[in-house]
Amino acid sequence: LHAVLVGIVVPEVDTVVKLAKSLGIPSSDIVELCRHGEVVAAMHKDIVRMCKAAGLHSFETVKAIILHPKPFSVGNGLLTPKFKLKRQEGVLAHHQRLVLASGGR
Repeated sequence: LHAVLVGIVVPEVDTVVKLAKSLGIPSSDIVELCRHGEVVAAMHKDIVRMCKAAGLHSFETVKAIILHPKPFSVGNGLLTPKFKLKRQEGVLAHHQRLVLASGGR
């Protein structure tokens, strides 16, 4: 097993729809777009570009991402009442997708 940095990204709806249209994907359904391989790959490529521009080392750069269509909230159990991230719950909620996105590493 290898440890790799993965990310759960909550994109802005308008940004994802605009990106999808630029890729020739006509859908505006945020849930569908967040699971579309081309959209995820384009978002990941942009994140990697920003990491390089910021001078981050390769081990500080996410190797894989998944897109989550809804903001984290207390209501969906991903934030505490003090609005702190519940990391364990976030990972558990997306474990299978994170493993697949990271290539099963």
